[in-house]
Amino acid sequence: MPSPAFPPEPLVLASRHAVLQPLNLTHLDELLESGADPDLWRWMPRPYFLDKSLARQWIEDAIAAQSAKQALPFAII
Repeated sequence: MPSPAFPPEPLVLASRHAVLQPLNLTHLDELLESGADPDLWRWMPRPYFLDKSLARQWIEDAIAAQSAKQALPFAII
């Protein structure tokens, strides 16, 4: 895969309506709380944020993809 024109690095993006923070494990409990409604996951392959171990693995996978310069995951605050 070719390298991007600029190397994506984690950063905070903010406006008056929302803040996007680089995703990390400190977001785990809040994501579990906001993802607790099973209806949110009706059309998704897995209910990632209904189970703490699945949520932790999903975040760790996202962080690994970020470290490999394959993704830039954010939490919307």
